[in-house]
Amino acid sequence: MKVAILSLCLAVISVSACSDGMPRELRKLEGMSVEQARTQFQTLPPDIQVRIVVWELEHRRPSSSRFDYLLDKNGTRVGPLLLAEAVQTGNLTINVTLLLEFAQLQPLSISDRDGRLSAALSRCFELGGRDNRECWELQRELAQRTRTPTVPH
Repeated sequence: MKVAILSLCLAVISVSACSDGMPRELRKLEGMSVEQARTQFQTLPPDIQVRIVVWELEHRRPSSSRFDYLLDKNGTRVGPLLLAEAVQTGNLTINVTLLLEFAQLQPLSISDRDGRLSAALSRCFELGGRDNRECWELQRELAQRTRTPTVPH
């Protein structure tokens, strides 16, 4: 009995270690053809989609996601999720990628009343330094369409 329980525990640990925290939904997509995976990805809720994209950006080398370009199909619903992840990440490449995705989602005027955009841009400067060209370009691009000025802290 103890051997069976120990074997089960080892199996669970090895599966979770191998997946490296991979979202369950992404594991399902991994077994599909490219076209099937894209179609299935688009049926997932926006928060799951963003979680998958962030996981891929964090774990694939070079840093990339097979699904990031599909996020814009959600329109503005995914914007706050992208900004929240951009603030939380400790990786400049991921922060910039998420801000670029956000910029593509928002073709019209953007509001920064809740400060999320400013916080995400501030995080860009924290990670890349005050003189980071990508952060300045993102701030400039997004500021042109923002109703409330975005000022990184």
